[in-house]
Amino acid sequence: MKRLTVNKQYGKITVLLILLTALTVTVFLASCSKTEDENIIRPSTVSDSRLAATPVEVSLSDSEMEVGICTIHEITAVGGRKISWTSSDESVATVDNQGRITGIKAGECDITAANEFGKTAQCHIQVKKSVFLTIDDGPLGCCSKILNVLKTNDVKATFFVVKTHDIEMVKRIHDEGHCIGLHTYSHDFSKCYRSDYSYFSDLEKLKSLIYDYTGETPDIVRFPGGTSNTMMNRLGMRRMVSGLDDLGYRVFDWTASSGDATAERISYDRAASNVLRNCYKDVNIVLMHDWEPAPKSLRVIISYLKEKGFTFDTLDHYAEHSFRTKTKYEKSKNGDTVIPCTAVSLNENQITVLPGKSVTIKATIAPATTTDYLRFVSDDPSIASVTLEGEITGNKTGTTNIRAIASSGAEAVCAVTVE
Repeated sequence: MKRLTVNKQYGKITVLLILLTALTVTVFLASCSKTEDENIIRPSTVSDSRLAATPVEVSLSDSEMEVGICTIHEITAVGGRKISWTSSDESVATVDNQGRITGIKAGECDITAANEFGKTAQCHIQVKKSVFLTIDDGPLGCCSKILNVLKTNDVKATFFVVKTHDIEMVKRIHDEGHCIGLHTYSHDFSKCYRSDYSYFSDLEKLKSLIYDYTGETPDIVRFPGGTSNTMMNRLGMRRMVSGLDDLGYRVFDWTASSGDATAERISYDRAASNVLRNCYKDVNIVLMHDWEPAPKSLRVIISYLKEKGFTFDTLDHYAEHSFRTKTKYEKSKNGDTVIPCTAVSLNENQITVLPGKSVTIKATIAPATTTDYLRFVSDDPSIASVTLEGEITGNKTGTTNIRAIASSGAEAVCAVTVE
């Protein structure tokens, strides 16, 4: 019996030792496994760490660029998260924090882009005197020939177009990289200059048409006859110019004209001579028309001005907001003085209109000599929309306000109910 008891005790001890050994092995293996797992650095972590620590080079979209005085062109940079820009000579060309370069005067300089690692890249800039060729009243019969001349000479121009059914020609102007400007839908002086609102309504029709043809909405505008036309009086022209500025348009006159729009037919060499004798400034805007003798005269103009060191550009790159000559309304008494509107009144303060129907309200501004432009806006166009001439159309049932707002902020309100 004693021997059996001893064997039992030894058996218990053996079992305990086996269990203790198994536990020790398990803990050791778990410890080894944890240690190995802790020491493993995932490949993605290594990659991110090395990427953050490795300087990257800067590359630019252009290493050389020719720009005109009073033009803006953009250059793009790749490499790094933060790019800073500097010009070696800001009297020649400046650059902003978006890489937009503005030509200041004729000369050369370098634009440098630097990233957070101190890596840099440079673009050499040559600034030249600039010429903006503009073609009015098209597209007409000579447009194809004009485009051929421009393409042959690698020159871009600005086309101030009017109402046209020649969709393909408008698309060609757009697709070949030229700028499209607005020159009114009708080009009928008696219609577009009948009133401020008539002009804006005419212009909006053309803008909508160009959008349908090209998918873009131009903001470059030229008045038929320029801002010095004889159809609109001083105050009327001031209001229209103010209205265009207020609506985000850019108005352009010209500094040199070919004279090809006169009743007298002129030769191509005379048209070219008319332009060239007036292209003596650092910045020149040339007026021509989509008629004969434009194609031939363009060959002479382009060849001569290139030899004289000019560069050609389009008005969408013009650095300032607009260009307007010192016209009669600016030279006349109070022409340079802004006369703010002090009050706006409406002939109706509350109206009801049916869905799909329209009614027109009229606004009066004071004083009569104000230079302010008046525009109509709707608080909720989905309920009732309004045109530039004050024509209100009900769109769905509800209530909203139509406001007549002067440039200086004075306004009047008409409550509209659509039911």
